[in-house]
Amino acid sequence: MNRTSFLDLLSRYQQGHCTENEKIFVEQWYESLGEQDQVNLSSTDLSNMSARVSDKLFRNMPQTKEPIRRSISWYKIAVAASIGIVLACSALYAYNYNNAEAAFKKDNGESTLISKTNTSTKTLQVELNDHSVVTLQPNASIIFPATFSKDKRMVYLKGDAFFSVTKNPKQPFYVFNNKLRVRVLGTSFFVRGEAGQVAVSTGKVEVNENTCRNLFHFLKKKKVDGVLLTPNQKAVFDEQHEQIQKTLVDKPLPLATLNHTPSAVNLKFSETSLAEIFELLSKVYGITINLKDPETSKCEFTGDINNKGLYEQLDLICQSISASYTVKGTEISITANNCN
Repeated sequence: MNRTSFLDLLSRYQQGHCTENEKIFVEQWYESLGEQDQVNLSSTDLSNMSARVSDKLFRNMPQTKEPIRRSISWYKIAVAASIGIVLACSALYAYNYNNAEAAFKKDNGESTLISKTNTSTKTLQVELNDHSVVTLQPNASIIFPATFSKDKRMVYLKGDAFFSVTKNPKQPFYVFNNKLRVRVLGTSFFVRGEAGQVAVSTGKVEVNENTCRNLFHFLKKKKVDGVLLTPNQKAVFDEQHEQIQKTLVDKPLPLATLNHTPSAVNLKFSETSLAEIFELLSKVYGITINLKDPETSKCEFTGDINNKGLYEQLDLICQSISASYTVKGTEISITANNCN
């Protein structure tokens, strides 16, 4: 610092026009030099003094880094937040989007697809090119190829319908809906679309989850096990627990009735043992009926249970011996006290 600069600094200090650092410099300078006449000093003396004061000043000042200031654009933040919300909503929609129908159409992309919808209040019969017949309930619809492929027959159902499928082991029949995939060789069964249920009347069907319904099905850790159904059995898809439950239909019918064949079975009994009665009922309905206590099998029943439903028949028999029955899965268990 030369003499002219020094005097200019003192002048600005007195007028209050110097910077904060210059103010500190001057005050530190006065403190270090005491009562000497600053104006009469030579330029060399002033430079030396300036160097000493500057050294002292910066050694006493805390060495903090200048904070990096970045300007925040609230517009950019709003845009980013909006994009994030859109992406999150899109991901949620995609995860919950049911892809079953789209997957079916893609698998049958080379076929001419026909769509039939029952807009009436009565049932509507639709005959397929293999002579299978689909009975659509009101508001139900079905999509199917005009001509089935050689190795399989596939249809897509929305709503409820009864199927009477022409038997052809070499050309399995598949019914898809938004929850289930039903594989058939030749049988008749009822599908409830929204309820995710399949009830079998004749033959056998295999029921599995329609994994194509979820775009992200490959991310699922748990595989839903399929079930094999026989007459008077039904499958219910439990989405919450990710399983297909196998149980009896609400109103089991005799196999002869389901197959539209005559039956000579007489259900009028006179002092007939329970073992004999339940063995006969098991054959009539194709349902396993167990007596928990073997001793109870010797109990006898007298009565006419013709023209009654299975559960009503069981009620009458159990009331006569103070017994009860429970349905667990596809079996019925009889619990009774000793009838003697």
